[in-house]
Amino acid sequence: MDCAALAPTAMAPIFSRSTGRAALQVALALGLAAGSLSAAPVRLSTEAERSGFAVTGRYSETLALCKSFQKAYPGVVQCQTFGTTPEGRPMVALIATRSGVRTPAQARRKGLPVL
Repeated sequence: MDCAALAPTAMAPIFSRSTGRAALQVALALGLAAGSLSAAPVRLSTEAERSGFAVTGRYSETLALCKSFQKAYPGVVQCQTFGTTPEGRPMVALIATRSGVRTPAQARRKGLPVL
């Protein structure tokens, strides 16, 4: 329902489309000036997920995504190297934990499952 339909006929609506648009522009300008809005959102999904699993992501995507998750969830997610491929490239894994457990031995000591 339109705001004008709710207001008495002698009164104009409080916000018109143009004042609402102007308010949004001012808010965005203030946010950008203060640096509170990031330039580009971090994408925490794979190429496979975004393509409906029609495309497989590249090795570089795996490394970037691992680092992005760690940056987005500091103290909870850790990107860790666990080996090297025959080509000499690092193999990475994500460790996600709220308990602080980072190794299978630590998990066993706390009685947590190890997958």
